[in-house]
Amino acid sequence: MKLGQVESIDVPPARIRAALLDDRGVFVRVDELESAEQLTQRHLPDVPECDLPPNEYIWIDGAFWPLEWAQRIGADHAAT
Repeated sequence: MKLGQVESIDVPPARIRAALLDDRGVFVRVDELESAEQLTQRHLPDVPECDLPPNEYIWIDGAFWPLEWAQRIGADHAAT
């Protein structure tokens, strides 16, 4: 390479990370997708990282809540 030349570097395309919810809205995992076209309605692209245990938290009104709590509140609400 000569002085002043720039070597081209192949940079892989940025991958998209998004939390995945099941059909009830319960956190399943964080997916790493190759493109935005792979996002589904069950993905939360605004949540690229999540260290919560899978199948224990539900997405309600923009936040994760313990599933057990949500189930208990739902049962209490149904009983009234």
